[in-house]
Amino acid sequence: MKPISRREMLRGTGAALALPLLEAMQAPRAFAAAAKPPCRMVFVYASTGVAVPYWTPKGEGADYEMSPTLSTLKAFKDDMLVISGLDHRREDRASNEHDMASSTLLSTAPIGQRDRATYATGISVDQVVAKKLGDLTRLPSLELGCDANSSRMHVSNVSWRGPAMPMGREFRPQQVFARLFGDPSGDAYRRSTLDYVLGSARRLQSRLGAQDRDKLGEYLESMHSIEQRIAAAERHAVAVAPKMALPEGVPGDFSEHLRLMCDLLVVALQSDVTRVSTFMFANESDDHAFPQLGIPEGHHALSHYNPLTDEGKAQEAKLQKVDQFYIEHFDYLLSKMKATRDGEGTLLDNCMVCYASGLSYPNKHSRIDIPVVLAGRASGTLAPGRHVRHPAGTPFSNLLLSMLDRMNVPLDRVSDSTGRLPGLT
Repeated sequence: MKPISRREMLRGTGAALALPLLEAMQAPRAFAAAAKPPCRMVFVYASTGVAVPYWTPKGEGADYEMSPTLSTLKAFKDDMLVISGLDHRREDRASNEHDMASSTLLSTAPIGQRDRATYATGISVDQVVAKKLGDLTRLPSLELGCDANSSRMHVSNVSWRGPAMPMGREFRPQQVFARLFGDPSGDAYRRSTLDYVLGSARRLQSRLGAQDRDKLGEYLESMHSIEQRIAAAERHAVAVAPKMALPEGVPGDFSEHLRLMCDLLVVALQSDVTRVSTFMFANESDDHAFPQLGIPEGHHALSHYNPLTDEGKAQEAKLQKVDQFYIEHFDYLLSKMKATRDGEGTLLDNCMVCYASGLSYPNKHSRIDIPVVLAGRASGTLAPGRHVRHPAGTPFSNLLLSMLDRMNVPLDRVSDSTGRLPGLT
């Protein structure tokens, strides 16, 4: 059977979908290397640091003991590296540590090089890769968030095309879907995109083997589920006064919003619409409250505490619950990736997903020993399943340099890097 092109589309009246990688797209085994799924790079930003005593694992190597916060990820212990000892631009200074934490985390700008607001927002590493590899995919990169853009652009952006030039983020699921696959509500009948392409899908499935039929079915089911949930969010959008100017179609439940954006990210990577993405779970110094967790205080307000007092210890325990809330959604993202077949492995096998915050202790606004988890195997170039502690003073940018290598976009230096980060393989 003649291989089906990766770029072959399921077409209908005014609609088209890129396909996931199927076995039928691959040439015979003699050409298997050329059909190897690409490596993808994802950064997930965690706002406002973490409750460090609850975050840091005990022990090192493969036999480390997961911390209370990271225990949620126990199913992925063999699929991730917990990396300790990395500092975020230790020698740099800023007028506001929160703005600096997010805006410069992925920056390639050297120490001391600042934009007009005094932050080192040079081109970020994700955009370095997007510029190099962007022609291979429909979208060079995908920037996601769950909060609206702030008037302080530095707290709501981690991705930059250049100094003081943010890429921006999309937080409305419908707009993300439209950017990836076309406007799902753009026709007079508001029919599902899948309704358009169902006939083509059935014809294509007749040419596929059993495993490919299952994979295509899973993909179409994911698309259908996402569309239904976007539509439900639109139907149940809370009416607001016009002066509020809030976006329509965003789920009222924060957890559902996070999960829906995770689903969209997975589909974007699975269909090779993009290979590079950043996802801010929340803006830096966000003030989300979590009444469902028994936490009426805002996240940022909660992060300023004195750990030596009983009140401060209680606040730190609440902060750990917030950290765990976000880690649970990171777990959801990894679960989706691991359940998604990609070539002879899974999407997670062919990704590197970096979960990090620009701060460690939020009450100190510290950028020393920031929290970092690197999940996935980066197409066989990472050896996960360990806690790796690096010497004090090791730059986080050393990790960024090593991640660029794995995307085949090597640089000599990134911000304050001192070399490639050892211990990843």
